[in-house]
Amino acid sequence: FTPSAAGTYVFGLSVSDGKASATDSVSVVVAATAATNVARQSGVTVTQSSQLSTSQGTKAIDGVISGYPTDETKEWSTNAGKAGSWIKLTWSSPVTVSRIVLYDRPNLNDQVMSGTLTVSDGSTVTVPALNNAGGATTITFPARAGTSVRLTVNSVSSATENVGLAEMEVWEAV
Repeated sequence: FTPSAAGTYVFGLSVSDGKASATDSVSVVVAATAATNVARQSGVTVTQSSQLSTSQGTKAIDGVISGYPTDETKEWSTNAGKAGSWIKLTWSSPVTVSRIVLYDRPNLNDQVMSGTLTVSDGSTVTVPALNNAGGATTITFPARAGTSVRLTVNSVSSATENVGLAEMEVWEAV
């Protein structure tokens, strides 16, 4: 038996030898599986349209939500990138995802105003304006399987000099 959902499953057993019989039951509780941030799995490859030497693309998946003006070495920042800039995560085998959490760079000038997530299966998801102070912007969608996810920045604020991300979380569908 392989459970398909969290819950309590009750199994019963009845035995008889023709003269006597006995019954018993057991309850098995299946807990919900916690989602995994597959962006942090070993072997994930990060590529990007550009990067500053102090703010590489790999910093967008380091698990640290920080960046300029506090610590620019903890974020991905493009080199004068604006609309058209992109970052892509690639896995060696397919992952099934249903939620991506993006954290904009935590300064008030550089802001992603819109974007597109493209999964290697060809599907796309629209990205709204990201929280300009570096807070989480969560994008949920029906589960999709693929070996890569790419965020393309479609528009930026007028004050943007170097678009980028403080962090990118890619959550496995459960």
